[in-house]
Amino acid sequence: MSESRSSTAPALSWKFTLGLAALLTLLTALINGQDRNWDLRNYHLYTGSALLQGRLTQDIAAAQLQTWHNPAADLPFVWMVHAGWPGWLIAFWLSLPSLLALFFALRLLDRCWPQARSRMRLVLTGVLALTGAAVGPSVGSTFNDALIAAGATGALWWVLRSREQAGLWKTWLPAGLILAWPPA
Repeated sequence: MSESRSSTAPALSWKFTLGLAALLTLLTALINGQDRNWDLRNYHLYTGSALLQGRLTQDIAAAQLQTWHNPAADLPFVWMVHAGWPGWLIAFWLSLPSLLALFFALRLLDRCWPQARSRMRLVLTGVLALTGAAVGPSVGSTFNDALIAAGATGALWWVLRSREQAGLWKTWLPAGLILAWPPA
């Protein structure tokens, strides 16, 4: 009878996971190019600009129903556009929530399935995650879905990481704050 394999592989470095998430996310944003989606043209730029210029209560339904979406998540983007930042730098900024979401998702994978930890698994999972029809096109864009994903995966990672060693407040209060941080 052969010797059984260890039940868990050694943990992979968070630095490797962060570097991989950064590389894959920024490569995806580069492939996507500058954002020019309909939502950006319809309301992401308008509602933030209208709020900053005091016109949100004057221009009634200028962006249809989306006029009343919370513009807080779009304010950094609007500030960058108004400041004249180059498109590549804005796309980099807009990629950061996707980077965080991928980083925490990969860390969750290693925590929940430690038996098969490997760099190759992380690379393949990262590529698979970013080439999906729902995620890939949104990387580096004004779609705010990645803000929610980053908060949700970050909070879940925190709960799984700290539940064995921390008490109720030290586990759930930070998780709630991490989940609630995105203004979207």
